[in-house]
Amino acid sequence: MGKKTFTEGLVSIVTPVYNGAEYLPDYLDSILRQTYGKLELILVDDGSEDQTVTIAESWKNRMERKGISFRLLRTEHRNASSALRHGLSYVTGEYLVWPDGDDVLTEDSIEIRVDFLERHPESVSYTHLRAH
Repeated sequence: MGKKTFTEGLVSIVTPVYNGAEYLPDYLDSILRQTYGKLELILVDDGSEDQTVTIAESWKNRMERKGISFRLLRTEHRNASSALRHGLSYVTGEYLVWPDGDDVLTEDSIEIRVDFLERHPESVSYTHLRAH
């Protein structure tokens, strides 16, 4: 198997979610409103038994119209860390962030993080990894 390549400047957002129908629309809206434009969202449903998958699927076109790559992965229910681990294999971005499905990000949240890492390439934190 060859070395995986990553897209420069792209931020991969990997989010595990389980029975998140109640809070998922606010989370997805906060991703849609990000001021940073190079995003891919990898949403990993951890075997939800509510309308999580239906809601997530209904946001796909909105995300893609804004230029955000959107992938919905479905797994059997285990736990958030297992779902996150599953999603990591699909990451193609230079940067990685993994907010929870009930988070709401400020509009400039990702832009601020990328700007910091661009200005301080020697920095690596546990929540933002440079994928090189």
